Amino acid sequence: MAVASTAIAALGAPLQPEKGPDGSWQPWHPWTPDKTLVPGPSQICPTSRFNHFVQRLATHPDAQLASAVAAVGGPKKLVEIFESLPPASSCGEMDKSNWKSKAFEKRWPTSSRQGPILDMSSGTTGTRFIDCIFSSLGFRTMHNFKCPDWASDCTSELDATDFVSDSPLPGYIEDAIKAHGDKGFPGMLLTVRDPKEWAISRVKHLPAQSSEYVGSPPCLRQSMYSKGLLHPISDADAVVVPQLITWAYDMCIATSKYKEFPDDHILMLNLFRTDMDEGEKDAHLVKQLTGFLRGPASSIFNRTQLQRLANSVQVNQSIRNCTATFVSTPTTGTRRSAVTTSLELRRPSQNKYDWEWEHAPADAEIMLNETTNLLVLQS
Repeated sequence: MAVASTAIAALGAPLQPEKGPDGSWQPWHPWTPDKTLVPGPSQICPTSRFNHFVQRLATHPDAQLASAVAAVGGPKKLVEIFESLPPASSCGEMDKSNWKSKAFEKRWPTSSRQGPILDMSSGTTGTRFIDCIFSSLGFRTMHNFKCPDWASDCTSELDATDFVSDSPLPGYIEDAIKAHGDKGFPGMLLTVRDPKEWAISRVKHLPAQSSEYVGSPPCLRQSMYSKGLLHPISDADAVVVPQLITWAYDMCIATSKYKEFPDDHILMLNLFRTDMDEGEKDAHLVKQLTGFLRGPASSIFNRTQLQRLANSVQVNQSIRNCTATFVSTPTTGTRRSAVTTSLELRRPSQNKYDWEWEHAPADAEIMLNETTNLLVLQS
């Protein structure tokens, strides 16, 4: 009993310092992962590349995020925070014999074809409106793509589409890029807006998601969480830094690690910019999308179901179609078909770019996204 009591007491005793090689007592430090064994986000996205995309967020005229970047200390401060992010197990390459690797390969088998155009941003950045435009152009679109841990062959599901957007896709961006390897993607979209305004709008439109975090790839998400950077989006002030870091990191991994693309491979859109009125924003959007689809992302039209390049007239008509759909729909409208019961459209801000469906069933999403012309809403 005396031996047992001594052992228990030793377990409860505080940790004692140890002697170093020279015989002196060394202070005890908590264990931290070895970055050579377990990498962090800065090993996946080199700091120089991250800085390049932070600068792009701060200075690109289509981002309109200079004030948001300045409010957190500027590009230099964001780079310092990114460099300080700790290693995370999700950042490392998986052992091929490990069950996690096998589960990943089941979810994300290597693709034999080029993937669709992806919007790397979370919802409430105009993703529903952009989805409507692509659908009206004849693209097979998917909104709110999901690939849970138990899913099988998310790669084929993704490859059966031409354009995919909205949460929880941002959490799968890195996985999708890995699965497509050298095949790559025609291009990427990054729909952005002021991060604080995004959080406020997100909570207002989708209050059930107010306890969620910024959507990020697993490596970055795990590391930012360990650093204490992630807070529920209901804390709008705390959202700014992780959101800006996520956007820069997404652009980095989409262009540098797995396949080299020039910057114009990524199209940044800010539909909530305040330097233009709605008409000016729509006209600029026509120019942006037309240039993107006929230029960097033109390989999307190699697909058999998309026989013609989108010209400015077609893009403009699609924007007008989606605008008319929004304007003609009352604050609470319904859309009925033989497949679904009804969907409720919420427009609390009277802003077509904040267009949100509430409680949309999965089959209704498929039906909605197969539309190639003006969406028909019946009240």
